Amino acid sequence: MTPRPFENDLAELAFLHEESAAPGPHLWLTACIHGDEAGGVAIVHDLFKWLSANPLLCGAVSAFPLVNEAGFKARVRTVGPDGADLNRSFPGTSDTYDGRLANFVFERIRIDRPNLVIDVHNDWVSTVPYLLIDPVGKPGDDNAALQEAISLGSKTGLLMITDTDDDAYHDQTLSGALILAGIPSITLEVGNSFSLNEIDVLKGLKAIMNIMGHLGMIESIVSPEPACSYPQHVQGKILRYSDLPECGSQGLMRVAIKPGQVVHQGDFIAAVFDATGNLLEQLYSEVEGVFLGYADYAYVEPGSKPFAFAEFSLSA
Repeated sequence: MTPRPFENDLAELAFLHEESAAPGPHLWLTACIHGDEAGGVAIVHDLFKWLSANPLLCGAVSAFPLVNEAGFKARVRTVGPDGADLNRSFPGTSDTYDGRLANFVFERIRIDRPNLVIDVHNDWVSTVPYLLIDPVGKPGDDNAALQEAISLGSKTGLLMITDTDDDAYHDQTLSGALILAGIPSITLEVGNSFSLNEIDVLKGLKAIMNIMGHLGMIESIVSPEPACSYPQHVQGKILRYSDLPECGSQGLMRVAIKPGQVVHQGDFIAAVFDATGNLLEQLYSEVEGVFLGYADYAYVEPGSKPFAFAEFSLSA
């Protein structure tokens, strides 16, 4: 392992690189693009510690383990004096702090033309790990980078999800911008923000190593079983992210189902109560799919979207 900084006019980014004498695939990893999402940093650290004792069979692994160091130290998601979301700033510009940092990271990776980029993020506390494919193209399109991202992502053992394709920011995420540049890229959502959950760190590490084993970069020592248990008929398929239903009342939300549970349309999922315990609202699933998780705060109000589902209706 050879740590060394890359310098630009904004910061010194910690950089890790491990390379085999034998040629092979090049994997790039990034973590902590959002400063409050430290779990990916630990995943990258643990992977390189493992590689120091178990050298690569072929190829190379490079990583920026702590992209948004300023946000990490300030304990905030955003970056720069304007409070920008760095993962809405790619491929970057030259006129803002977040734009310059995004451009530096993007161009450094683009120069290498890696076989795959894995951008590691964290979600809510009560959420199962999953893989996000930015919908800058659609399965079946003539987009080799997107298809390779989907193919390699299926080796993680995690659910693969695409966000709603009517949102305009997907070409501004690191993964979306890289795919548009012809570089396969996926976003790994595992564990919670702010603090570390070592169980989720291990799940994220296992998902990455499953890909590396498939590529022949390491021995396939990881069990071929999925990193998490999901219905057989959805494994390896693209599902749609859903944040419905919305809440229609203000109060205390109590969730009746567990993350990772399969739900059907019309299933009871949660109830909202007022300060004296009176029932205000019951909420029911609007989709058939896997319940990914729910928000960290029990307080909800009209318009709140505290749920996340992987809907079965979209598949590839």
